[in-house]
Amino acid sequence: MVEAYYTTGLYSIFAKIYCRDDRSILWTDFTIRFKMRGIQRTETFISLQESINRPVEILADGESK
Repeated sequence: MVEAYYTTGLYSIFAKIYCRDDRSILWTDFTIRFKMRGIQRTETFISLQESINRPVEILADGESK
């Protein structure tokens, strides 16, 4: 696992995982769903390309740069 985030809304946790191939994706999904206690369901997304990778500075209310 590379990154994991607690989220609001439909999903409880969003995990970023790199897999070598389709078989690796299936093995990872199976392991998470059936071998980890407390997991009710998973949903898999495949990223085809990373188009934006830059930090964004967030300013507090009323704060200017």
